[in-house]
Amino acid sequence: MIYWRSESKRLARERGQDAMNHQRFLFATVTAVSLGSISIGPLAAQPYPNRTVTIVNPLPAGGATDVICRIIAAKLQAMFGQSFIIENRTGAAGSIAVESVARAACDTAPVW
Repeated sequence: MIYWRSESKRLARERGQDAMNHQRFLFATVTAVSLGSISIGPLAAQPYPNRTVTIVNPLPAGGATDVICRIIAAKLQAMFGQSFIIENRTGAAGSIAVESVARAACDTAPVW
């Protein structure tokens, strides 16, 4: 990488090409790739979350994890401007909470 210019000139001489044409080709290629990636960026960016997010807590309400979830939800709500709901689904060592997240509709945004 350090000897890029000298190597490109050497390669150009070995192939019988002008070194300046080789460098122009490399510059044009790098410019085209970078401009292509810049123009795609705004199209790919979508705001998230764009609807209410449900945070599923597998432990009972009023415990330490419930308090922590509510503090985190308040911070996330302030950051993203969307509603974050805490849903406590206790029982079966967390299997009920996992099942509710797994069976959630595809257009919802549950977090476990």
